[in-house]
Amino acid sequence: MTRMALVVMIAGWAMLIPTGAHAADPSRNAAAGVLYRPGDPGQFAGYPRVIRLAQSGDANGTLIALFDVFIDNTDRLLIYRSTDDGQSWSHLSTFTDAAYDGRMCCPTLFELPDKMGDQRAGTLLLAESAGAAGTIDHEIKVFRSGDHGRSWSYLSSCAKGQGGLWEPSFAVDRDGRLVCYFSDERRVSYSQFLGHVVSTDGGHTWGKETMDVGVPDGLTRPGMATVVQLTSGRYVMSFEVCGPPNCPVHIKSSEDGVHWGDPTDLGSQVQTGDGIYAGRTPYIAIVRGTGSQEMLVLTSKGLFGPDDLPAPQSRQMLLVNRQGGAGDWSFIASPVPVAAGGPDCANYSSVLQPDPTHNGIFMMAAAGLDAGGCEIDYGRASLVSAPGGTPVLATPRS
Repeated sequence: MTRMALVVMIAGWAMLIPTGAHAADPSRNAAAGVLYRPGDPGQFAGYPRVIRLAQSGDANGTLIALFDVFIDNTDRLLIYRSTDDGQSWSHLSTFTDAAYDGRMCCPTLFELPDKMGDQRAGTLLLAESAGAAGTIDHEIKVFRSGDHGRSWSYLSSCAKGQGGLWEPSFAVDRDGRLVCYFSDERRVSYSQFLGHVVSTDGGHTWGKETMDVGVPDGLTRPGMATVVQLTSGRYVMSFEVCGPPNCPVHIKSSEDGVHWGDPTDLGSQVQTGDGIYAGRTPYIAIVRGTGSQEMLVLTSKGLFGPDDLPAPQSRQMLLVNRQGGAGDWSFIASPVPVAAGGPDCANYSSVLQPDPTHNGIFMMAAAGLDAGGCEIDYGRASLVSAPGGTPVLATPRS
């Protein structure tokens, strides 16, 4: 998390007011629309997350989404459900946490793919960063749901202490253990670093923290890690590195999801052959097509040219890589194009979810409103094979 983002998360969100869900914009197709729009366009919602249930029996294929709003001086996570592949949405539940004056940020969702300890496959995990404004005590709190997101109960905290703890995400390592990754500000020599802890019992208890990416110069701030696993078994982590202009996005790889090499090694930068690079708040996903087609797809708050100025493709394109993260990246059209400029919440930590039904990608993003707020938009686009077999992103369709 950047210093500016910290102010937005804790102070700026005090202006939010809830409203109900909005129907899809009729000017768009059935695969795109507005999930949530504040009643006052000067207010906003942000940090969306979405998962597709895959280990939940009859509920498989259901999309579960959440995003953060600020109501009555308290953060609330609004949780929505779609049972028709994203064409329509209904409010499922509202998550609040009374600790730390009700202040939360940076939530994530995860479905357990297998039984872990006493947690059955299909159990949902929700993690959030809790910390009251003006205090140094922070905690990454983990909650679980056994009814597909309707109700939640506290499970554990994968990190706790004096200093910022932000942006949790989950994965399962090569040995089938649950891993919680997060951004950590608790060590004096580091402005911020990326670390993880491992649980052998499905999240009830956690082991000692391991640093994954960190530079002990008191300035460099790697953050906002997301991790995916390739068909080969290798893991890829995307993250921002704040300090340089625009917080350029980097990736590193691991053979097992827990050993990422020398923490001072920032890996490779995500950029095209002509130097257009991803900057700020990345999220990475894998799209698997027909046969051996496999693409890493990455969204970021912006795209920037070699001069560090916004590129024309910024917020209109996603970056893709068909070589497991090696080499140059290329462009595909974004399912949710977001206008340039606007408030800080616009396109901040947009989320991608593979869409196997349409061989493509589902995206959710905060889009800026004219009066300075944000709404939550969604869209889907399909992968098709162009002449020569090269995967490209098609026009969004239902």
